[in-house]
Amino acid sequence: MKRSQDHGFTALKVEGNILPPEFLQKVAALTAPHQTNADYPRSGS
Repeated sequence: MKRSQDHGFTALKVEGNILPPEFLQKVAALTAPHQTNADYPRSGS
């Protein structure tokens, strides 16, 4: 039986490789690409 690795997430179970743990760690640290406010321009409404 394959043992799961601890990737530092307490409420997330990583299965497969669509979103690899390394990418999720970057998202959690706010270091993944396209995460700034400038990447999502909004009109002032």
